[in-house]
Amino acid sequence: MRILNLSGEVMNRILMRGAVVFGLLFFCTLTPEVTAGAFAQDYDAAMAMYRVAKTKAEYEAAAQRFQALAERKDAGLYKVNALYWLAECWYDLKQYLRALNGFERVLLFPMSNKEADARFKVALCYARLGWVKGARWEFEQFLRDYPHSANASKARAELQRLNAR
Repeated sequence: MRILNLSGEVMNRILMRGAVVFGLLFFCTLTPEVTAGAFAQDYDAAMAMYRVAKTKAEYEAAAQRFQALAERKDAGLYKVNALYWLAECWYDLKQYLRALNGFERVLLFPMSNKEADARFKVALCYARLGWVKGARWEFEQFLRDYPHSANASKARAELQRLNAR
């Protein structure tokens, strides 16, 4: 067994590298907590803007805020929420194809808290676009997968309306 005999300079370099690595790890673990607060404030402001929107300009302004939030690197788990509300803005603006694309982006995040709502909105977008067969299929799939969802009764009503055609 060999015992290393390190000079003071070598030991100092090792300790400095360790301090740098520790500092980086410490900084990286604090960053999400610090930025999560800022993101949450910006998200709450965008939601408040959306909730009071009544005009095209107000929905467009809210959409811009949600788009910016969705693109932020500190979005984390809230990215899917920002994408969902962005698609809601487009839906409210009657830009159904754009909304459809937005809700489908939300579905790329499996098991998110917005999955059922996004699936329902996908079906509504199909219906608003006049794509009846696709809308029927989407509503049927929605009811199969989420029979007790808050939107289940609305989905049944939409399906009845489509079947009456």
